[in-house]
Amino acid sequence: MAMALDYSWATLFNSLGLHITPESFGWPVLSLTISQMAPILPYLFLVLMLIFRPKGLMGTRED
Repeated sequence: MAMALDYSWATLFNSLGLHITPESFGWPVLSLTISQMAPILPYLFLVLMLIFRPKGLMGTRED
């Protein structure tokens, strides 16, 4: 599904009224589209899950 999306943080900020241009700080990162980041998204979700839920999705059983 991520391969079909052609949005980036820059388009999101521009639609909110913040004008992001190629001269803005962080343009190379802000201009990456979701389809360009699709191969690393599963790994990013895995890392975020391990940060916020280190015991797993269900946790451990309390006795």
